[in-house]
Amino acid sequence: MIERLRILPTKIELMNDARPKVVLISEIVQLLLLCEPIWRAFQATSFVSIIGTFVICLIPATIILFATRMKKIWARDLLAGFALIAFIGALVGFGIHFFDADWSAREAFLVVGWLLINLVAVALLYTDSAVEWFGESSK
Repeated sequence: MIERLRILPTKIELMNDARPKVVLISEIVQLLLLCEPIWRAFQATSFVSIIGTFVICLIPATIILFATRMKKIWARDLLAGFALIAFIGALVGFGIHFFDADWSAREAFLVVGWLLINLVAVALLYTDSAVEWFGESSK
């Protein structure tokens, strides 16, 4: 019984591996943003749509967890790249469709807003405390 207890990490070891709050906030915000397409799938009331959306959302959720739980720098950089490409693409689309007659400013601002929130959430992974936390895994 005593030997089994030695396998468990000590309190000091657990405290050294604590994630910074910015990483936790970034993880929560990014995972909450993935709820929006799932909510839309439930509104469609199609079983195929719900299952398909869950499968599609599983990929970014896995990458988010790799970055925020497992300290994978490649996942953090991949998230940053996707967030930046999506935000720039939305701005370009916003500029292209600005003069369209069927253009809905409300929807465009909503999309840009969601992508801006995601960009800020990913940027939190590049704060000083987060970079220091990620740097510990490369040692």
